[in-house]
Amino acid sequence: MLTPRSAIAFSFLVLSSSGCYAGGSNQVRQARVQAAQKAAAGETVDVARSEFLVETELESRRNRLEQSRRRLHDVREVQVETVRALDEALTTVQALEQDLKAAQARKSAIEQELARIAELANSLANAESERTRLETAIRETRVAIEQAVQELAALRARADVIEGVRNVLRQALETVEAPQQKPESSDPAADGQPSQPAPVQPDGKSD
Repeated sequence: MLTPRSAIAFSFLVLSSSGCYAGGSNQVRQARVQAAQKAAAGETVDVARSEFLVETELESRRNRLEQSRRRLHDVREVQVETVRALDEALTTVQALEQDLKAAQARKSAIEQELARIAELANSLANAESERTRLETAIRETRVAIEQAVQELAALRARADVIEGVRNVLRQALETVEAPQQKPESSDPAADGQPSQPAPVQPDGKSD
C-alpha cells in the first residue's frame, strides 16, 4: 500500500518516463526521474524501517507472550503444587482429628480410672478406719474376757469356800443329830436288829 509521498514520487517517475512534459529538457526530465528515484528509495528505507520496527515490536510481543506463557505455566505448576499441598494438609488434618478423638477417648478412660482409684482409696481409708475400730474393739473384748475369767476364778474360789462351809455345816448337823439315836447294845446284830450304817462324811469316808 502506497503512502502519499510514495504516490507522488511514482507519479513523477511515470510522467517523466512517458514524456508528458513536452516542453521540458532532458536534464529536467532526468532531474525529475532522479528525484522520483530518491523519493522511492527514501520510501523504501522508511518501509524497511517500519517493517523492522513492526518485526521488532512483534518479536518483543512474542517474547512477552512467551514469558507470559512461561509464567502461566509456572503459575499452573504452583497451583498444582498448592493443590497437592492442600490435599496433604487436609489428609494431615483429618489424621490429627482422628488422633484427637482417640486422645479424648483415652483421656475419658483415664479420668474414669482415676475416679475408680479415688473410690478405692476412699474405700481403703474407710477399711483402715474400720480395721482400727475393730482392733480397738478386739482389745477391749480381750480385756473384758480376761476380767471375766478373773471374776470367774474368784467366783470358783468363793464357790469352793462355800462348798467347804456347806460340808462343815453338814458334818456339824450330822454330828448334832447323831446323839438322838439310842443304841441298846454295842452290837445291834445281837438284838436281832440290823445295824445302822455310819453317816457318810463329805469326803466320802464313814465315821
